[in-house]
Amino acid sequence: MDGAVFWAGRHIHEISGVLKECARVLAIARERRVVVRSGGLCGLWQDVTSHSSGRAGMKRIIRFMGLLDHFRKAPWANTRFKPNDLMIDRMTATHLKIIVGEDAFKTEKEQILAILDHTARNEMHDTANILWITSRQNGKTTTLGLFAAALVSLGQGGGELLNVYSTNLDRAMQVVKAAKQYLYWLSENPLVGVVPTIVSDNTRMLTVRTPDGWVNEMKARPRDPNGCRGDAPEAAMLDEFAFMTQDMW
Repeated sequence: MDGAVFWAGRHIHEISGVLKECARVLAIARERRVVVRSGGLCGLWQDVTSHSSGRAGMKRIIRFMGLLDHFRKAPWANTRFKPNDLMIDRMTATHLKIIVGEDAFKTEKEQILAILDHTARNEMHDTANILWITSRQNGKTTTLGLFAAALVSLGQGGGELLNVYSTNLDRAMQVVKAAKQYLYWLSENPLVGVVPTIVSDNTRMLTVRTPDGWVNEMKARPRDPNGCRGDAPEAAMLDEFAFMTQDMW
Protein backbone atom coordinates (compact mmCIF):
# COMPACT_ATOMS: atom_id res chain seq x y z
CA MET A 1 0.00 0.00 0.00
CA ASP A 2 1.38 3.44 -0.96
CA GLY A 3 -0.12 5.37 1.91
CA ALA A 4 -3.05 5.78 4.25
CA VAL A 5 -5.31 8.54 5.48
CA PHE A 6 -7.19 8.41 8.77
CA TRP A 7 -10.27 10.42 9.62
CA ALA A 8 -13.16 10.31 12.11
CA GLY A 9 -16.55 11.99 12.36
CA ARG A 10 -16.49 13.53 8.86
CA HIS A 11 -19.49 14.13 6.63
CA ILE A 12 -19.76 12.16 3.40
CA HIS A 13 -18.83 15.11 1.17
CA GLU A 14 -15.74 15.74 3.32
CA ILE A 15 -14.71 12.10 3.02
CA SER A 16 -15.14 12.34 -0.75
CA GLY A 17 -12.73 15.28 -0.78
CA VAL A 18 -10.21 13.31 1.27
CA LEU A 19 -10.46 10.36 -1.12
CA LYS A 20 -9.85 12.62 -4.10
CA GLU A 21 -6.79 14.03 -2.38
CA CYS A 22 -5.60 10.47 -1.64
CA ALA A 23 -5.95 9.58 -5.31
CA ARG A 24 -3.97 12.68 -6.30
CA VAL A 25 -1.17 11.97 -3.84
CA LEU A 26 -0.91 8.32 -4.88
CA ALA A 27 -0.82 9.31 -8.55
CA ILE A 28 2.06 11.69 -7.78
CA ALA A 29 3.90 8.90 -5.94
CA ARG A 30 3.51 6.54 -8.88
CA GLU A 31 4.78 9.08 -11.42
CA ARG A 32 7.61 10.06 -9.09
CA ARG A 33 8.79 6.45 -8.99
CA VAL A 34 8.70 6.33 -12.78
CA VAL A 35 11.29 9.10 -12.78
CA VAL A 36 13.43 7.70 -9.99
CA ARG A 37 13.57 4.07 -11.05
CA SER A 38 14.67 4.69 -14.65
CA GLY A 39 18.36 4.03 -15.15
CA GLY A 40 18.76 6.50 -18.00
CA LEU A 41 16.92 8.84 -20.30
CA CYS A 42 15.99 6.09 -22.79
CA GLY A 43 14.19 4.02 -20.15
CA LEU A 44 12.70 7.18 -18.70
CA TRP A 45 11.40 8.17 -22.13
CA GLN A 46 9.66 4.82 -22.65
CA ASP A 47 8.06 4.82 -19.20
CA VAL A 48 6.87 8.41 -19.23
CA THR A 49 5.52 8.63 -22.78
CA SER A 50 2.51 6.56 -21.77
CA HIS A 51 1.91 8.82 -18.77
CA SER A 52 2.34 12.09 -20.65
CA SER A 53 0.35 11.15 -23.79
CA GLY A 54 2.97 12.88 -25.89
CA ARG A 55 2.62 16.27 -24.17
CA ALA A 56 5.63 18.51 -24.88
CA GLY A 57 5.88 19.98 -21.39
CA MET A 58 5.88 16.60 -19.67
CA LYS A 59 8.57 15.30 -21.98
CA ARG A 60 10.72 18.38 -21.40
CA ILE A 61 10.52 18.21 -17.60
CA ILE A 62 11.35 14.51 -17.62
CA ARG A 63 14.27 15.15 -19.95
CA PHE A 64 15.47 17.95 -17.67
CA MET A 65 15.23 15.79 -14.55
CA GLY A 66 17.03 13.00 -16.39
CA LEU A 67 19.89 15.37 -17.19
CA LEU A 68 20.07 16.55 -13.57
CA ASP A 69 20.38 12.93 -12.43
CA HIS A 70 23.00 12.26 -15.09
CA PHE A 71 25.08 15.24 -13.93
CA ARG A 72 24.98 13.79 -10.42
CA LYS A 73 27.12 10.93 -11.71
CA ALA A 74 30.05 13.28 -12.28
CA PRO A 75 32.91 12.37 -9.91
CA TRP A 76 32.73 15.64 -7.94
CA ALA A 77 28.92 15.54 -7.63
CA ASN A 78 28.09 11.89 -6.94
CA THR A 79 27.63 12.26 -3.18
CA ARG A 80 23.98 13.06 -2.51
CA PHE A 81 22.97 15.59 0.15
CA LYS A 82 19.22 15.79 0.72
CA PRO A 83 19.00 19.56 1.41
CA ASN A 84 20.86 20.28 -1.84
CA ASP A 85 18.66 17.86 -3.78
CA LEU A 86 15.58 19.63 -2.41
CA MET A 87 17.07 22.97 -3.44
CA ILE A 88 17.50 21.69 -7.00
CA ASP A 89 13.83 20.66 -7.00
CA ARG A 90 12.89 24.14 -5.80
CA MET A 91 15.00 25.79 -8.49
CA THR A 92 13.39 23.54 -11.08
CA ALA A 93 9.92 24.61 -9.91
CA THR A 94 10.97 28.25 -10.05
CA HIS A 95 12.26 27.99 -13.62
CA LEU A 96 9.53 25.80 -15.13
CA LYS A 97 8.56 28.35 -17.77
CA ILE A 98 12.12 28.29 -19.09
CA ILE A 99 12.44 24.51 -18.85
CA VAL A 100 9.19 23.49 -20.54
CA GLY A 101 8.30 26.65 -22.44
CA GLU A 102 5.63 29.21 -21.61
CA ASP A 103 2.86 27.60 -23.68
CA ALA A 104 3.42 24.15 -22.15
CA PHE A 105 3.62 25.72 -18.69
CA LYS A 106 0.19 27.30 -19.14
CA THR A 107 -1.50 24.10 -20.29
CA GLU A 108 0.39 21.43 -18.33
CA LYS A 109 1.40 23.16 -15.08
CA GLU A 110 -0.49 20.88 -12.71
CA GLN A 111 0.69 17.64 -14.37
CA ILE A 112 4.29 18.88 -14.41
CA LEU A 113 4.20 19.93 -10.76
CA ALA A 114 2.67 16.55 -9.85
CA ILE A 115 5.93 14.94 -10.96
CA LEU A 116 8.15 17.55 -9.35
CA ASP A 117 6.45 18.49 -6.09
CA HIS A 118 6.71 15.74 -3.49
CA THR A 119 6.74 18.04 -0.45
CA ALA A 120 4.22 17.55 2.32
CA ARG A 121 2.31 20.77 1.59
CA ASN A 122 2.73 21.09 -2.17
CA GLU A 123 4.85 24.15 -1.43
CA MET A 124 6.50 24.18 -4.85
CA HIS A 125 3.22 25.02 -6.55
CA ASP A 126 3.70 28.65 -5.45
CA THR A 127 7.48 28.87 -5.63
CA ALA A 128 8.70 32.14 -7.15
CA ASN A 129 12.07 33.45 -5.99
CA ILE A 130 14.37 31.39 -3.79
CA LEU A 131 16.54 32.53 -0.89
CA TRP A 132 19.13 29.90 0.01
CA ILE A 133 20.82 30.49 3.38
CA THR A 134 23.52 27.95 3.94
CA SER A 135 26.83 27.29 5.65
CA ARG A 136 30.21 27.18 3.95
CA GLN A 137 31.54 24.07 2.23
CA ASN A 138 28.18 22.34 1.77
CA GLY A 139 28.31 22.07 -2.02
CA LYS A 140 26.46 25.29 -2.87
CA THR A 141 28.62 26.23 -5.87
CA THR A 142 28.59 22.64 -7.13
CA THR A 143 24.80 22.55 -6.84
CA LEU A 144 24.30 25.92 -8.52
CA GLY A 145 26.66 24.89 -11.30
CA LEU A 146 24.78 21.62 -11.81
CA PHE A 147 21.43 23.35 -12.15
CA ALA A 148 22.82 26.14 -14.34
CA ALA A 149 24.42 23.59 -16.69
CA ALA A 150 21.09 21.78 -17.11
CA LEU A 151 19.17 25.03 -17.60
CA VAL A 152 21.49 26.40 -20.28
CA SER A 153 21.53 22.96 -21.99
CA LEU A 154 17.76 22.53 -22.22
CA GLY A 155 16.17 25.94 -21.59
CA GLN A 156 13.50 27.13 -24.01
CA GLY A 157 13.69 30.60 -25.52
CA GLY A 158 17.32 31.36 -26.32
CA GLY A 159 19.22 34.61 -25.87
CA GLU A 160 20.30 36.04 -22.52
CA LEU A 161 19.08 33.13 -20.43
CA LEU A 162 21.03 33.20 -17.15
CA ASN A 163 23.24 35.83 -15.53
CA VAL A 164 25.31 35.29 -12.39
CA TYR A 165 25.97 38.19 -10.03
CA SER A 166 28.16 38.18 -6.95
CA THR A 167 30.36 40.34 -4.76
CA ASN A 168 32.91 40.53 -7.57
CA LEU A 169 33.34 39.32 -11.11
CA ASP A 170 35.79 36.57 -10.14
CA ARG A 171 33.25 35.10 -7.73
CA ALA A 172 30.51 35.15 -10.37
CA MET A 173 32.89 33.47 -12.80
CA GLN A 174 33.33 30.58 -10.35
CA VAL A 175 29.65 29.64 -10.75
CA VAL A 176 29.95 29.83 -14.55
CA LYS A 177 33.08 27.70 -14.36
CA ALA A 178 31.24 25.14 -12.22
CA ALA A 179 28.51 24.88 -14.88
CA LYS A 180 31.09 24.44 -17.64
CA GLN A 181 32.66 21.50 -15.84
CA TYR A 182 29.39 19.56 -16.15
CA LEU A 183 29.14 20.31 -19.86
CA TYR A 184 32.74 19.22 -20.46
CA TRP A 185 31.97 16.02 -18.55
CA LEU A 186 28.77 15.52 -20.57
CA SER A 187 30.72 15.68 -23.82
CA GLU A 188 32.74 12.67 -22.65
CA ASN A 189 29.80 10.93 -20.96
CA PRO A 190 26.87 11.64 -23.29
CA LEU A 191 23.24 11.08 -22.44
CA VAL A 192 21.02 9.74 -25.22
CA GLY A 193 18.53 12.37 -26.35
CA VAL A 194 20.44 15.27 -24.79
CA VAL A 195 23.19 16.63 -27.03
CA PRO A 196 23.83 20.32 -26.26
CA THR A 197 26.61 21.97 -28.27
CA ILE A 198 28.97 24.58 -26.84
CA VAL A 199 28.95 27.44 -29.34
CA SER A 200 31.32 29.79 -27.52
CA ASP A 201 33.26 29.50 -24.29
CA ASN A 202 35.32 32.13 -22.50
CA THR A 203 36.02 33.03 -18.90
CA ARG A 204 32.92 35.20 -18.47
CA MET A 205 30.40 33.66 -20.82
CA LEU A 206 29.10 30.36 -22.12
CA THR A 207 26.86 29.94 -25.16
CA VAL A 208 25.12 26.62 -25.77
CA ARG A 209 22.89 25.32 -28.56
CA THR A 210 20.21 23.05 -27.13
CA PRO A 211 18.88 19.84 -28.73
CA ASP A 212 15.77 21.88 -29.64
CA GLY A 213 17.84 24.47 -31.50
CA TRP A 214 17.77 27.33 -28.98
CA VAL A 215 21.02 29.24 -28.42
CA ASN A 216 21.28 30.09 -24.72
CA GLU A 217 23.75 32.39 -23.01
CA MET A 218 25.09 32.21 -19.45
CA LYS A 219 27.16 35.15 -18.23
CA ALA A 220 29.17 36.20 -15.19
CA ARG A 221 28.46 39.87 -14.59
CA PRO A 222 30.54 42.54 -12.84
CA ARG A 223 29.77 43.89 -9.39
CA ASP A 224 29.45 47.47 -10.62
CA PRO A 225 25.75 48.45 -10.91
CA ASN A 226 26.52 50.73 -13.84
CA GLY A 227 28.11 47.83 -15.69
CA CYS A 228 24.94 45.73 -15.22
CA ARG A 229 22.43 48.40 -16.16
CA GLY A 230 20.35 47.18 -19.07
CA ASP A 231 20.74 43.50 -18.23
CA ALA A 232 17.54 41.56 -18.96
CA PRO A 233 18.18 37.84 -18.38
CA GLU A 234 15.38 35.31 -18.16
CA ALA A 235 16.89 34.09 -14.87
CA ALA A 236 19.52 35.33 -12.43
CA MET A 237 21.66 33.83 -9.69
CA LEU A 238 22.90 36.18 -6.97
CA ASP A 239 25.75 34.51 -5.13
CA GLU A 240 26.88 35.92 -1.76
CA PHE A 241 24.05 38.41 -2.12
CA ALA A 242 24.10 39.30 1.59
CA PHE A 243 27.47 40.96 1.01
CA MET A 244 26.41 42.93 -2.06
CA THR A 245 26.18 46.68 -1.74
CA GLN A 246 22.71 48.21 -1.55
CA ASP A 247 23.11 50.13 -4.81
CA MET A 248 23.56 46.80 -6.62
CA TRP A 249 19.90 46.06 -5.90
